[in-house]
Amino acid sequence: GINGAQIFDRESQKVLRRVEMGREACERMLDYMEQVPAVTTCYQDGRGWVEAKDWELLEKHAPYPEQIAHMKRTFVPLENMRKSVFAYGSTLQKLQMFFQNGVERDRYFAEMNEKFPDYAISYSLPNNIEINAIDATKGAALKFLCEYLHLDCRESMAFGDGINDVSMIRQAGTGVAMENAEKEVLEIADRVTASNNEDGVAVMIEKVLQNC
Repeated sequence: GINGAQIFDRESQKVLRRVEMGREACERMLDYMEQVPAVTTCYQDGRGWVEAKDWELLEKHAPYPEQIAHMKRTFVPLENMRKSVFAYGSTLQKLQMFFQNGVERDRYFAEMNEKFPDYAISYSLPNNIEINAIDATKGAALKFLCEYLHLDCRESMAFGDGINDVSMIRQAGTGVAMENAEKEVLEIADRVTASNNEDGVAVMIEKVLQNC
């Protein structure tokens, strides 16, 4: 999704927290991204957009076969995406790039973190980079939600596997890494559960409930 850019209360149908990138910040990042050999996409008001000329390239940039259908459901092609999105609104929830391989991704990820310290830059797939506003992280969102619900963060448990989950794993009272998580997530987690393909979240919740 959009990491910590928005918290939505389904019961009241209200947005509780919204942290997005303004147009100036988006334009600055897009200037850089235009020089990067990757497919660029973005999220705005819960909708995913992709440059029309890159629509067919999504298949070459899907990290695994089942991801192709998901990407085609998520992103709608736009002619001149950069210009068109700002006709809809003045902010974006997330910018994202998909690379053809992880080596290229890693090179640009390191460069971007050095060049743009005022953005939240992370990834959740083997070949993507995600860019959010600096305070739009899952950790900040979890902290806000606990305060909103009058809970101590030490009473929370969070699960993650990607670099975009690091702040949340650190913020939670119990941070749980999936068995197939990135090395950085495994290193900081309090506990490790089974992989995503082995119902790891359910396995850990059942363990906790059994000890209550």
